[in-house]
Amino acid sequence: MKKIFFLILLVIFAYFASPWSGWLRFFEKRGANVINDYLYNLSDNWKEWLLSFSWFLYSNIDEDFLTGYKDSLLNSHVLLLQSYEVSDSGILKTFKDAVDSGTNLRILTESSRPYQWINAFKELKTYFQGTTAQIRSDEHLSTQYLHDNFIITSSGFWIQTADLSTDWLTKNRDYFLFSDNPQIMTSLRYIFERDWIGDEIDADRIEPNLVVCNLNCRAIITDLITNAKESIVLQMEDISDPSIYALLSEKPSEIVYKENDYWRIVTWDFEFKAIFPNSKDNKLIADVFWTWNVRLLKKPNSHTKMMVIDHKWLLIWSMNFNHESLDTNREIWLLIDDPTVIERFLSWFNEDWRSMDRYYCPYGWCDEGASLDFLNKTKKWEKRWWFWDVFY
Repeated sequence: MKKIFFLILLVIFAYFASPWSGWLRFFEKRGANVINDYLYNLSDNWKEWLLSFSWFLYSNIDEDFLTGYKDSLLNSHVLLLQSYEVSDSGILKTFKDAVDSGTNLRILTESSRPYQWINAFKELKTYFQGTTAQIRSDEHLSTQYLHDNFIITSSGFWIQTADLSTDWLTKNRDYFLFSDNPQIMTSLRYIFERDWIGDEIDADRIEPNLVVCNLNCRAIITDLITNAKESIVLQMEDISDPSIYALLSEKPSEIVYKENDYWRIVTWDFEFKAIFPNSKDNKLIADVFWTWNVRLLKKPNSHTKMMVIDHKWLLIWSMNFNHESLDTNREIWLLIDDPTVIERFLSWFNEDWRSMDRYYCPYGWCDEGASLDFLNKTKKWEKRWWFWDVFY
């Protein structure tokens, strides 16, 4: 029995010590010299410099999306890709076909993700071995992980919430934004070329619509949330950063409390709605925000990372609201004010929103339009909220 026990320990140790597990590199990169954008000097009038122009927003739930996406890659003589993972067999074949037809393909990707069963970077190198494609890892960068997702083509660029793993079409809810704006395209190319050789990025050389972690993203997201006046609509995968938690929890739209044996609902003019994946960690989010307006999406997995502020600004990004994304990773996000794109995203958001029950509604009594009188009469309500008096 002891031999079996020690054999199991040996196997576990071999896994975590192996290069493909990603753990060695995780601890190695934790100690990297990382820029802290808490110190970034954000000017008071930075929004005045934002560009206004047209964009095209797509979701992987669009039936015709994949065909147009792949065509834009196949018809380009240059492809510069920066992504957390590239492993989907269909998209790999598209890139291979493009290279075979003469496309200049360069891919910069994370060298070793934690918790992965295979080393996607090594698999990628092997797949393109013998071709003209250039594949490079992020080991030369000072950031912890390369987690941004964008593709530069001959005719424009894609910024997307999805990496190109096997889950990007079949399991996840993701969004893809395309534009041919020359200023943003120049900034993206500058970021790619600097990261390709490992040189520092000068934030002043980047268009203000384009935000880069770990340079200026914490300063800008803090400013946007703090100055939101009317609403925040958020669809995210993860939120664990304490300062972002604090900023968002100050802007609830509904709060419930008990007064003289009656439950009261207080509503502010500020609207807050958020969708997260239905995970164990996310089930506490509604408590932290003191709001009913948080819903957990079971299927597809909400890999989306987007936010609308005051129905005027849309942010699409690769980052999560955690310390690593904001302060140590390479992340890219885009800030736009195109009303058409904003309404397009909100229509998809509302479809997901309506497809779910509120998190605290297992009995169906708090559907839209439920009356306070009904809520006060049911004892199920009081039993469900017993923890409120304990913790608050």
